Amino acid sequence: MSENEQILDLNYAVYLRIQEVMSILDIKSISKLAEMSGVNKSTISTLKTKKDKTVTLQTIRLICKAVGMTLAEFFDSPLFPNDKEKLLIEG
Repeated sequence: MSENEQILDLNYAVYLRIQEVMSILDIKSISKLAEMSGVNKSTISTLKTKKDKTVTLQTIRLICKAVGMTLAEFFDSPLFPNDKEKLLIEG
């Protein structure tokens, strides 16, 4: 897998995690999350379509702050394997 493909996959994993958090917290739309976080709706939506090449930590931090979640809690998901799991998968 190329570096660009890995970045796009990471963006999509971030999008899926955002969707998961929205579902848990009963946030009905990306528009509502955008309003809560101050992140443009298009920025969040672009992650789904895999058109954007990068997602910034600042964007994730703003979303986390809006929903009362730490970055550690956000990334504590099977969507983001830790280094040991990644080594087992790739190794």
